[in-house]
Amino acid sequence: MLARGRPADAPVCRRVVRSVDGSVVPRRSGRYWIGTSVREAGYAAQPRLGTVREVLARAAGFLPAIEDLQVERIGIGLRPATADGMPLIGASAVPGPRVGRGPRPRGDPAGAHNRPAAIVQLAGVS
Repeated sequence: MLARGRPADAPVCRRVVRSVDGSVVPRRSGRYWIGTSVREAGYAAQPRLGTVREVLARAAGFLPAIEDLQVERIGIGLRPATADGMPLIGASAVPGPRVGRGPRPRGDPAGAHNRPAAIVQLAGVS
């Protein structure tokens, strides 16, 4: 979700605020990216009212000042994941690009313990 404070208002936060319940990311423009949700939805790219309510409630739980912001936009970002929860690392079906996509929402390719192997794969070194 993208929200905006009024120009006369004090900033809600000046740095990224992360919690197990989500995040609030301030932008130089005075806007804030709020929240994260993860669910198995296939290619459904329409926001659900219940999900928006949950994201806002969680974020307001750790940063109550967001309740005074004005909603500017609600968006969806599709994040591919593997069915078995294992990372996808290596060549793609399209010549050239390499894939480094982990099972986690932020795309960590296999976690810290596998990063050296992921780097070697992504670099194309055998």
